[in-house]
Amino acid sequence: MERRIESKAVVLNGRDIGESHRLLTLFTLELGKLKVMAYGAKRSKRRFQNALEPFTYGAAQIKPCRNETIHTLEAFAPMDTFPEIRREILKYTCAGLACELVELWTRENNREKELFDLLTWFLGALGKGQEPYRITLFFKAKLLVTVGYGPDWARFQGSTHHISLATLKSLAYIQAAPMEKIERLRIARPHMREAWALLKAMHTRHLEKEPNSYNVLRQMAQGGLQPH
Repeated sequence: MERRIESKAVVLNGRDIGESHRLLTLFTLELGKLKVMAYGAKRSKRRFQNALEPFTYGAAQIKPCRNETIHTLEAFAPMDTFPEIRREILKYTCAGLACELVELWTRENNREKELFDLLTWFLGALGKGQEPYRITLFFKAKLLVTVGYGPDWARFQGSTHHISLATLKSLAYIQAAPMEKIERLRIARPHMREAWALLKAMHTRHLEKEPNSYNVLRQMAQGGLQPH
């Protein structure tokens, strides 16, 4: 591939390389997950507009590098930096968990429009004031469906998991309903905690590792920020 590609993208994560460059993982609409190097990112406001931070949504210009796993990010124009998320530590951490889950569940250079739409919906809803734990729960349930691991929640009734019927009905509704409808769904605190723990266990089992963001959320929960 030699042509330049323009695509909507979400920054999943990034780290500085040397004094001026930045290595990023992008989740793009056109090509799925990509590793890109933003050369001179810390010096060029014109090309990158200081917007290469996690979960920034924008328009990326990418130069694919033949026979390389890291491509070149030539420009990135932010469309939404979600300032409301960045002002609140719980929202910021939940957004980080969503981006980490997307990175863990996806392969590079594999277009996944449904998952891209799910991630941008989640960030938009979180940025508009949806309760962080609740909207993240919805994202995690929808993500399992999108990647092909959505369970038949009816089979959990009477199982050794001892999950309440109300929790299972809520998860079944979340899994089946359009995203714009589940934003209005309310779940009682005990069922919220039950569903959160169950989805966490499912993701961890399928991924064969616990996402690092859960450790941060665990520390925050010890300070009183519980799912509700």
